[in-house]
Amino acid sequence: MGLGGFVGFGLAGSSKEKSLENSCAPNCSDSELDPMRRAYRIGDLSLGIGVAALAGTAVAYVTRPAGKRETVGTLVPLLGPNVVGMGLRVTSF
Repeated sequence: MGLGGFVGFGLAGSSKEKSLENSCAPNCSDSELDPMRRAYRIGDLSLGIGVAALAGTAVAYVTRPAGKRETVGTLVPLLGPNVVGMGLRVTSF
């Protein structure tokens, strides 16, 4: 979501910037520039949030408990109308 916000607000800021270049540059007032600056600022914050979330996910993955999984195989009898034999049941826990 943060990276998507970065792209979306970055594109919105870029669009506003191009519009200002065609309408008032280089003499745009602060009130005309504020929406562009706000879009870029929100995009930058979104990027920071996305990077922080990605870093947090990486840290959580790398530091997760190394749970030891055991696999046990058990021989089980197979008895049925058309089957007689042995089977192997594998269980992981």
